[in-house]
Amino acid sequence: MNQVEELGNGPVNKLIFKYSMPAIIGLIINAAYVMIDRAFIGNLPDHRGGLALSGIGATMPITTIVMAVAACIAFGSLAQISMALGQADKSKAKKVVGNALTISVISGLLITIFYYLFKDAIFNLIGISPEIYDYANDFISTLMFGTIFSILSFALPVLIRGDGSPNIASLIMLTGAVFNIVLDWIFLFSFGWGIKGAAVATIISQILVMLISLLYMNRTKSIIKPKMNDFKLNKIILSGIFSVGMVPMFTQLSISISQVISNFAFQNYGGVLYIGAMATISSITMLIMMVVSGINQGIMPILSYNVAQKNSERVNKTFFNSLKFASLFLVIAWIAIQFLSSQMVSIFSNDANLRAISANGLRLYNFLLPLVAFNSMVPMILSLIGKAKFATGSNILRQLIIYPVLIISLPIFLGNNGLWLSQPTSECLIFILNFILLKKFFVSNIK
Repeated sequence: MNQVEELGNGPVNKLIFKYSMPAIIGLIINAAYVMIDRAFIGNLPDHRGGLALSGIGATMPITTIVMAVAACIAFGSLAQISMALGQADKSKAKKVVGNALTISVISGLLITIFYYLFKDAIFNLIGISPEIYDYANDFISTLMFGTIFSILSFALPVLIRGDGSPNIASLIMLTGAVFNIVLDWIFLFSFGWGIKGAAVATIISQILVMLISLLYMNRTKSIIKPKMNDFKLNKIILSGIFSVGMVPMFTQLSISISQVISNFAFQNYGGVLYIGAMATISSITMLIMMVVSGINQGIMPILSYNVAQKNSERVNKTFFNSLKFASLFLVIAWIAIQFLSSQMVSIFSNDANLRAISANGLRLYNFLLPLVAFNSMVPMILSLIGKAKFATGSNILRQLIIYPVLIISLPIFLGNNGLWLSQPTSECLIFILNFILLKKFFVSNIK
């Protein structure tokens, strides 16, 4: 049984493990070196770490937009590659890869130009205060030089998983992550480049990931190795990519907008240190969520293939078994957070006040963490069965309406704790909506 055939005939749980574990490992590695970046920065001497960490936190809406584009291209292409292979159409799969690479370069170039043309307006829009302006500018203005590499280094390992080589994809990501950590130490402390050094280390590591991925893809036996004419943009191919990719893209874009609103709320109710605390909390939460995201990425080829084959039994079994695994993990993570939050945040700063704010926020922010598995997996399955507009609508409703309203209103009644409790409250409300959508659309639309 070859790698493509096993998607339709192999044991489901074994496939979930085989495809998810490399993705989980790769994503955890990437999340870990983001954490290490912030830990290095948060512990800069002369009490600069807290403000530097807040500066990075304030720029998160910008980096989230870049990741929105990367996620759209990567996951939209992955679904199309899997469906094409499910239909035994290798030629289409190669065209998807070629188009994905072309649109990645074009998108990265346009985003970079837009940022440098309108940097001051962007900074005003996202509410970067004078107190942290220099830190934010040093970091993000350096990082944006590498936007093309950022998108490609995210998308290429995902496409390689679609080639049936998840272990190779994880190894490539591991190489980039280790390289990033080493460069962080050299640039921040040996060279004394400060916050700019972290951005330079990230760019160089992304270039390395991109080059290794392209070398792999150029090998003769790669199923998805594109030819020159596959790089020419094709409307039908792009439409297929965006039909699935718009769900993670709009999710990330709406997150970016909600981050802007959050930053204003943090500054108005708590002050600049609350933005730094959120950077710490998001780093820890991101590391945990990489397991769920890895499961989502891992099962996407399995689901896409079997949706194309109209094998509803395997689609159902893959989805619900994966949901059980992800939920169980998040229950364990929730217990760890509630009892070990102080220890978790301590690596990010030597500022006692920032640590106290972060520890309390971490517990409250993740109070309903186990619900996240369901809320992240339902939009994915809806998009794969042709209900992308409902998946997108659910995510946008949460990020642009429910969460912003809660983070602005709850602190009025609950004080600063309301800043953190807005997350679990929105998680609970969107869980109800996603449950209704899943019950209405899931099984009937894959038969």
